[in-house]
Amino acid sequence: MKLNKRLTNLVLIGLTLMPVTIQMAVLTPNAIAQEQNPVAPILQEVLPQLRQMSQLPILLPSELPPETERLYVGGSAGESSYNIEIGYTPDCSGSACMVGSFSASTESFGRDGNPITLVNGIRGYYLETTCPICGDSSLSWEQNGVSYLIRYKVPAQTSKQVLEGMMRMANSAIKAGAR
Repeated sequence: MKLNKRLTNLVLIGLTLMPVTIQMAVLTPNAIAQEQNPVAPILQEVLPQLRQMSQLPILLPSELPPETERLYVGGSAGESSYNIEIGYTPDCSGSACMVGSFSASTESFGRDGNPITLVNGIRGYYLETTCPICGDSSLSWEQNGVSYLIRYKVPAQTSKQVLEGMMRMANSAIKAGAR
């Protein structure tokens, strides 16, 4: 009874209901993850290139360990791999100037290091120091047929802090999904 009275009142008032189009963005799960966990700012520079050149899901961290010096980024990619390098100098190609790298390949990086568990139960392998001169650590894992590798000089005072920093980068990349 209330519904009929209400409709009658609308007709008596002369209210005309008109269709209104409201544009809404349709967000996929990857788009939602990217909005919530944007890629680390310095890595955004090379992301468009990687997307064009590589067919692999691009997993990059949302944040990097804090750094007080200016950093430079470069990257290369092919259909079945990509590599991003961060250095203290432009076009850094040696271990002394290298801060870190993020790589992916359809070929395995191996399972060197101590086994660890990353987010979503993914098995990773951690090496605290890849070389005494380099000072970087590495963390690798395989996900959906792709091998991922992070090598990074995490500024930390203890081994535990280095591991936590490496895991934080890997977990944020995995959680955010393909970029």
